[in-house]
Amino acid sequence: MLHRNLHRITCLGLILSFVLLHSSFARADGWKEALSKQLKEIYPLTKTGEDRNRIGKHGIVLVIQKENIVGDKATDLTFTLNKVRDGQVVQDEGWTVKRNAHTFEPGERLYVFDIDVKDHEIWFKMISCDTFPITRGGWTEQTRYKTLINFQFPKDYLATADITELKEKIGSVLVIGSEASAPKSIELGQTAEQVEAILGKPEKIIKLGPKTVYVYKDMKVIFIDGKVTDVQ
Repeated sequence: MLHRNLHRITCLGLILSFVLLHSSFARADGWKEALSKQLKEIYPLTKTGEDRNRIGKHGIVLVIQKENIVGDKATDLTFTLNKVRDGQVVQDEGWTVKRNAHTFEPGERLYVFDIDVKDHEIWFKMISCDTFPITRGGWTEQTRYKTLINFQFPKDYLATADITELKEKIGSVLVIGSEASAPKSIELGQTAEQVEAILGKPEKIIKLGPKTVYVYKDMKVIFIDGKVTDVQ
């Protein structure tokens, strides 16, 4: 009798331990579901057709802020993985560019069609708002480009992350369209002081009599007699 009771107690103990352990794991994973829900409220998803080229329902538009984000044709079966570490976009060592891949430029726009929260990562699956021509075999087709952006975080950060702070970290790479800064523009007749207020100090200044050239990374601003006359 004593042996039978001990056996029952042992079995009940094992069952109770299993239930408690299972509940502990369920609670531990609950934050992922909650965070995923919060992110999808901030970044409403776009619904696409099976080929990803057709948009069924438009969601939020995000604007790229960083260089080096690579995308694949919408119909490709695999994704190029773009990892974000400390605000910088990188690909795995040994990675090679696919044929017909597209490297996005800052300012290009993307829809989000899936957000997946992992232990230390958040995956954004995205598709370009615009379509691009691809010519092959003598004919041209229009395609969107999809991309996978993997935001990586320190261990245990996401489980207790502040959503406002998290949005700021994501925003260093992908900013909500309505919150994106207006493009910087230069107009004819502006002074050097006005140009510097918009673009900052030039990398180089070239003076040729009445003509002055401000050299920036991606443009040249030409002044004659202190006024903008051309931008190249």
